[in-house]
Amino acid sequence: MRVAVLADTHLKNDKLDLPQIVIKYLEGVDGIIHCGDVKEEGLLNLLENYAPVYAVRGNNDDERLQYKLKEKLIINLENYRIGITHGHGEKGKTTDRALEVFQDMAIDILIFGHSHQPLLQTKKGVMMINPGSPTVKRREKKHSMVILNLGETLHCEFIFF
Repeated sequence: MRVAVLADTHLKNDKLDLPQIVIKYLEGVDGIIHCGDVKEEGLLNLLENYAPVYAVRGNNDDERLQYKLKEKLIINLENYRIGITHGHGEKGKTTDRALEVFQDMAIDILIFGHSHQPLLQTKKGVMMINPGSPTVKRREKKHSMVILNLGETLHCEFIFF
């Protein structure tokens, strides 16, 4: 199973300009995870043309998405229990805040955003993934996203552009 992972796209409905490389990687995926800061609902509608979408709200999502989307999700894909959150909050590091959201919950993978910084690390036995951002790189050298290959083995591929 191939899953595209996005976060922090910050796109408005009147300007849904996902980079062509992102569109290329969306074609043929089995699912799409968006870790918040979608901004407005139009992007989710666009993504649903490619595959089922699992999305959570971020701190920059509009009022409609704040109401529609949850702060956290747990999904099961190919025998992996995946926690999804944005990672924003008041204190501490984004990684610690994201992990805290799922404390006392058994998950294999934690996917989060907010910092716009690509990250792959294991903490407390949980694989933590931040895909970065395909549209707003902030201090990063490149835009990024992730393709997760879920099967008997797990492979996390970062796409930098």
